[in-house]
Amino acid sequence: MFLRLYSSVKEMTRVFKEGIFVLMFAFIPAAFWIFLRGHNLPGGGFIAGSLGVVVIFLNKLAVNRSDRYPYFERVLAGFANLGVIISIISGFIGLMQNGYLFSSVEIIEIFGFKITTEFIFDLGVFLMVLGAGSRIFSVDYGE
Repeated sequence: MFLRLYSSVKEMTRVFKEGIFVLMFAFIPAAFWIFLRGHNLPGGGFIAGSLGVVVIFLNKLAVNRSDRYPYFERVLAGFANLGVIISIISGFIGLMQNGYLFSSVEIIEIFGFKITTEFIFDLGVFLMVLGAGSRIFSVDYGE
């Protein structure tokens, strides 16, 4: 219903389009920052993926239907499957190292930043939410 309200609008004002453009580029670094906070503080894959879905939704509002890239939307939708696979792999890494499914294992440290199984799990959740959300918003709903 909400998408039909906006899809019926033929001409959007320039201020609206430029405002959405600015918001999109504000949400991308915010999503990256929240993703990197991970399990140490509130945030991680789900919230960052949700912000990524907001960027996709804003793009759908600002760009005309004929100017969108359906191939790009299909590729993003495939991220959901990849995210599930990555999350499951992170669980089995903990099982192989510690004997417990989804247990914490430090894999490598790069410039003081530890890549752990929690980080890999968050990456999988991020991709899964981004893929599922992009699939929801790539449907045209009778435009």
